[in-house]
Amino acid sequence: WYGSNQSRAEQLLVYAMDALTRLQHEMGVTVDGDINIYVYDSKADMSTALPGKSDAFDDRILTLGVVVDQATLLILGSHSAVKGTMAHELSHIVVDLATDNPYAELPRWLDEGLAMLSEGELPDDNQSELDAAVRQDRLISVHSLSGYTGKPEEVDLFYGEAYSLVDFMLQTYGKDKIGQLLLAIRDGLYQEEALQQVYGFGLDELDLRWRASLGLGPRPT
Repeated sequence: WYGSNQSRAEQLLVYAMDALTRLQHEMGVTVDGDINIYVYDSKADMSTALPGKSDAFDDRILTLGVVVDQATLLILGSHSAVKGTMAHELSHIVVDLATDNPYAELPRWLDEGLAMLSEGELPDDNQSELDAAVRQDRLISVHSLSGYTGKPEEVDLFYGEAYSLVDFMLQTYGKDKIGQLLLAIRDGLYQEEALQQVYGFGLDELDLRWRASLGLGPRPT
């Protein structure tokens, strides 16, 4: 961090330690070694360190935090949502360490869903987009949630759906199953195989059951 606001820096450290302790307890993952957190005071300062996506995306989306390698986090320390952002991004680091392997990537819906849940309640913007998508039956499929959306207008919905999907899995099948799913991915299984091994069904059935929990029927073909 830089500047003269020592008390804010100390408060951010408290947020980080509290979040890390909670994540390690809930996921059973011990973080060995240091985690480096670089705190920026403004969007302009932070923008030069961020990997760009597109001019339209970067102009519309304010990035509050991002993990840039397995143990390095960049964060916008001046934002009011910094506490939740800290928990969210540290979740990415902990989950990445829990599933690190050279074969299978962690699906985005699982990574982001756990990170959103670590923040606490779903933010209003994400909730309103999720509610609207449910009413209009235009939810992004679980298959499509496996990678990041490239559309700025779908970002709030993407995160809202990831939260909803993982929350459904936790409420319906329990925390231990999520832990087993992470271990299966760490062992090199792709998400379809990992789901079949742990839950007994794959992506299509997960999509169907999650939609049913929201009061929706099978996805139109």
